[in-house]
Amino acid sequence: MTQDDLCNSCDNAKTCRQVYTKLGKSKGPSIAMKAIVAFLLPIVVFIASLVLFEKLLENLIMTKHLRTAIGVPAALAVTFTIILITRYINRHDRQKSKKSPKNSPGN
Repeated sequence: MTQDDLCNSCDNAKTCRQVYTKLGKSKGPSIAMKAIVAFLLPIVVFIASLVLFEKLLENLIMTKHLRTAIGVPAALAVTFTIILITRYINRHDRQKSKKSPKNSPGN
C-alpha cells in the first residue's frame, strides 16, 4: 500500500495535507547550524583531542595501550568541557534574546 492509498483512506487526509503544506512553507530559522553543533562538533572535538593526546604522549609514554588508556579519558574530558561551554553559550544567547527590546510586544 502506497502513501497516497493510506492518505486517501484516512478521514483526516485533507487537514493532514494542509498541515504538512504549511510546515513545508514555514519561514522559520534554519536549524542546520544547531544540528552541526549538537551532533558533529562533539565527535570532531573528541577525535581531534584523541589524536592530539596520542601525539603529545608519544614521546612520554612508550606503551601504546597506556597512551590510549590516558588519551581516551583526557579526550572525553575535553569533549565534555566543550559540550558544557556550548550549552552555556546557547543558554546565555537565549536569555539575551528574550530580554532584547525588539522582541517586546510594543515594537
